[in-house]
Amino acid sequence: MHRSLLPHGLALLLLASACTDGSEPSGDKGTPADDTGEPAVTDADGDGVAEADDCDDGDASLGAIAEDGDCDGTLTADDCDDGDASLGAIAGDGDCDGTLTADDCDDADATSTTVATDGDCDGVLTADDCDDADSSSTAVAADGDCDGPLTADDC
Repeated sequence: MHRSLLPHGLALLLLASACTDGSEPSGDKGTPADDTGEPAVTDADGDGVAEADDCDDGDASLGAIAEDGDCDGTLTADDCDDGDASLGAIAGDGDCDGTLTADDCDDADATSTTVATDGDCDGVLTADDCDDADSSSTAVAADGDCDGPLTADDC
């Protein structure tokens, strides 16, 4: 009886070894492999950053999340707040208050007024300033008729 099983067992062994030629990729069975046998890395936008690490793999101008945490296009080292995409680069907003340098009365002071609300940047808001084109003018609160002398000294 053993004699009749030997040819069948040998045939099954040869059949089983013929099914694999060692060319199957390593890793997940459904993930294509590269030449090294590692799963292939996807980089759809061709910026050199793998899809999993890319801010937007459909936009080559946006790079790695590790270099731009809020993915706003400004590198972490140059970003006012890398956790807030609404705040831009330090170069455009020195005090990082959300007002661009050109529109900020004092870009070294985050509490300063803006040109839109204080035209002459004297610290008195436009609505309260006697002459918002002249930083030496008085405030309405101090000079009610805006003639120059303070109200307390005005006759």
